Amino acid sequence: YQRISEQMARSAERVGDVLIEDAHASRGSQDNLRRVIDRDVLFALVQLDVARPALRQGKVQTVAILAKEYVHLIARSDSGLTSILDLQGKRVAMGQEGSGTAFTAQRLLEQSDLKVQPRPLSFSQGLRALEAGQVDAIAYVGTIGQNKTVRDALENSDPPLTLLAVPPSVANYITANFPESYHQTVIPEGIYNPVRTQPPQDVPAIATGTALITGNETDRTAISLMTWAVLSTARQYALFYPELVEGDPKEVLQRNSLYTAIAAQQVYEKGDPRNAWLRSIQENEVIQEYALALLVTSAIGLLLGWWRQRRSSHVLQASREAITRLRTLVDQDPQGVLDEITQILQRYRLMSLDGAMSNDAYEQISGTLVLLAEQARSVLEQQRQRKIGDTVSVLDQVEVHRQGSPAQRQAAMADVDRQYRALLQAGEVDLSTYLQLRQLGILQLGLLDARGDRSLSSPPSSKPTASAANGHPNRPRVLPKPTPVMPPPRPPIPFPILPPEDDPSADNEGPPADNADSDSADTGADTNDA
Repeated sequence: YQRISEQMARSAERVGDVLIEDAHASRGSQDNLRRVIDRDVLFALVQLDVARPALRQGKVQTVAILAKEYVHLIARSDSGLTSILDLQGKRVAMGQEGSGTAFTAQRLLEQSDLKVQPRPLSFSQGLRALEAGQVDAIAYVGTIGQNKTVRDALENSDPPLTLLAVPPSVANYITANFPESYHQTVIPEGIYNPVRTQPPQDVPAIATGTALITGNETDRTAISLMTWAVLSTARQYALFYPELVEGDPKEVLQRNSLYTAIAAQQVYEKGDPRNAWLRSIQENEVIQEYALALLVTSAIGLLLGWWRQRRSSHVLQASREAITRLRTLVDQDPQGVLDEITQILQRYRLMSLDGAMSNDAYEQISGTLVLLAEQARSVLEQQRQRKIGDTVSVLDQVEVHRQGSPAQRQAAMADVDRQYRALLQAGEVDLSTYLQLRQLGILQLGLLDARGDRSLSSPPSSKPTASAANGHPNRPRVLPKPTPVMPPPRPPIPFPILPPEDDPSADNEGPPADNADSDSADTGADTNDA
């Protein structure tokens, strides 16, 4: 057991997360089992048949079977003893109290219905008693060839020693009653001395296992790591368990173990417990699907993020170039700059909503464009003020020509109309404003239809004037001054239809107010005579 413990320490060093501490202060399997049950230790080496009652009661559980222990019954060659059945009434060194040898020898003799004289002696003590003739046989339970004291005794004792057989009848009975504890085997010929051929032939025997056990409340992680430490170095235990040389370690380490801990079983099935998350993904199709979907979506997200970042960089570069170009045009075409800024903002807003542009890039661009739009609006306001000034100037020109002759006023109206048309065609005024300005000019020039002002358009009449009818023939006839009619703000006043400039009838309309006296003279002498 000490050598197995040393091998376990080396296994733990390879795993790296396990530390084995062993004081080597045990008397054997029964003592070890008690310490595990009392929680003095986490793990212990115990013969499988010794641990059987506690395993059945659920007090402990196995982690691995680390060795195969054979039952040796040794006697002197000159004693005439050949099998276990010859020990009836004999003196037998059963092993020290608390050891697995004492437990197994007692059970074996009881199941064989043999009455012996037991002696509580260790193997070394029993060997000296055997040589002195104080006992007839010695019981030993352990691995083949690994106990130096046993090997030297079988090789060099004088007189020579012999191994007693366990007949098939006894072996069958015991293995049938304790299938989880014992199995039939043989001690091979020459296993202890090939020269002297010790034993001289295969000796039928029974064997039990050396179980690494632990308590039911031991941490699952500790059990998993300890199991993996043993499993990952299983071939190195072949010295104690020969079947590990060629057998499957996962099967051999659990052979004849009916109470293996669940955490240990999972390690045998799945391997290193530190990769449990990876195994759970490999064994769970749903998790695999979700993991695959997560990987795909993550990859797509990264690609989209990279693409958006790159797209945003290109958009920022293009927007800087566009802003530089618009700044050069803001004084020349502010309205066009405003329209283009609106289009750019709408396009970038849609890109931001679709995820094709980051919000930071959109806010950076929109902030700059908004400032440029304010500058364009300021230029537009300056231009509007200038247009208002130009319009006032045109109206001032109309006012200058208001007192002129009809021909002068008609020419002034045509000039004003040309200026208004130029403003309309240039887009500086809309159609409604153009109609209002033109109507205002017409009103100021006094060119309304005759229905609106008799002094401008009343036809000649043979009836006496108001002055003549009142008996004042020589008093100059003064017509009332037309009152200007201002149009409402909107909708525009209907535009009056004027006769073409080359229409002769325009000259036949009523004479202007300034020549009222001459008109009176032309109406006929009868009026003046009267």
